[in-house]
Amino acid sequence: MACEKKFLRFQRRVERLAEKYTENPIHKFYAPRLSDLPCPPPTWSKYFRLKEAFRHAHAKSEELRVFAVEPKSDNVSSGKREFIVSSYEEFWFYYSRMKNSDKHFYEVIEENAACHLYFDLEYHKNFNQSINGGDLVDEVINSVCQQLFEDFKIKCDRKHVLELDSSNDVKFSRHLIFHIPNAVFRNNYEVGGFVQNICNNSGNKFTVLTSNGEAVSFIDQSVYTRNRNFRLFQSTKKGKSTALKKSETCNFDLSFGNVRAACCRHHAQEKENIPPVKRYKSTEKDINELVFYASLVSNVKFHSNIKILSVDMPPRIKKENELNTILSSDNVPHTDSFESPFPSLKDFINSIVNSNDTKGCVNKWTFFPCSNTIIYNISGNRFCNNINRQHKSNHIYYVADLNSKVCYQKCLDPVCRSQGYQSSPIPFPKEVSNNIVDIGLDVTDEELLDYVNLLEKDTSDNNKSENYCKISESENEDDWGNVTDDDLLNAIENKT
Repeated sequence: MACEKKFLRFQRRVERLAEKYTENPIHKFYAPRLSDLPCPPPTWSKYFRLKEAFRHAHAKSEELRVFAVEPKSDNVSSGKREFIVSSYEEFWFYYSRMKNSDKHFYEVIEENAACHLYFDLEYHKNFNQSINGGDLVDEVINSVCQQLFEDFKIKCDRKHVLELDSSNDVKFSRHLIFHIPNAVFRNNYEVGGFVQNICNNSGNKFTVLTSNGEAVSFIDQSVYTRNRNFRLFQSTKKGKSTALKKSETCNFDLSFGNVRAACCRHHAQEKENIPPVKRYKSTEKDINELVFYASLVSNVKFHSNIKILSVDMPPRIKKENELNTILSSDNVPHTDSFESPFPSLKDFINSIVNSNDTKGCVNKWTFFPCSNTIIYNISGNRFCNNINRQHKSNHIYYVADLNSKVCYQKCLDPVCRSQGYQSSPIPFPKEVSNNIVDIGLDVTDEELLDYVNLLEKDTSDNNKSENYCKISESENEDDWGNVTDDDLLNAIENKT
């Protein structure tokens, strides 16, 4: 009799859980183990230091990116941040299912990574009652499009601009992300230089007043610093209630149908290498997902059609750039300029371009975190393997694939580009590959111990967290051999 009652209790618990999982089925793209159903898969990690978050993101082969979040324990924004490492797709899967009140997330715009042109526009309404925010945004967009054409001969208009709005009765606030056709900026420092040029050329066109009566620019120029945190679509600042949403005046051209890059129509892709991501429809759910991907400033991938935009850095911004990302003269090769993320890899590229009669060297580099690729521009040597001689005027560059541990030569010559030419892959030497595995960091014993202690603390905190759970890589099926059905059901119910 006792066994029968125990079985009936067990059966009712199973039926309740079955009903719950029928109403909330496991998503077909992400199906964590049953015992950890409410938790992200093992690639979702939380860190308390940005350095460690980047270390983890760079060490993995997956396309992992870093996001910041204001801690749930803080009732108001204190400036304290924790860091989430995840892929864009995985992050959106969980982010889109969160309560709006729990969304206090930021994209971390990685230092020296290629990115879109972006703006943060704001003013206090009470002290600028004669200003029409929409008209001022139009002025900014027109000035930017004009400057892009003057500097780079690129045509751009409003359909290339994603507008996000978080205005309220007190403050006008707008984010603009420009998807320049087949072009990105080298990094956000140079975005800052481009924006400063626009501000310098605009006179008083974008002047607004602060609450103290001080005249300032409508364009916030403080958002182009290293590893900048930029608020995400649908997120609010901690202690605030106004989320960042798509503006009603936004005419951005989203990409529907079978797309190869979840972004927009303005960035051509090498279709033979990129399979369709998924088929997007004009539903609210799919629109929100596409807006999220398009709103990510660092969501750019290298391909042969992309143009990397550079500007002459104003002195103030040069000083702030800790890695001295200064553009070297094409006529004067430099071997002692800024340090790349992997010095041994840069030395290897230098050895390749010094192997011919004409000496050359790396004069600038661009990092694409999305595809884990570095582009090395070459000065002093224009030897192209496609024509087996020097180009007269067009430069060459090398593409280093950090995942495959190979590099290959391409060039800017129109004929070579139209042929889609790239040289045969050149494997990295063993010592270079080993440095890439170590993500180019010199780690002392003390730093390693600190890192281990941090991981232990992170694991302990994550076990207590209701929202972020980290599955240990050491877990395997054998660990569950001594777990009873009752233990498993209790664990599931406690998790839920």
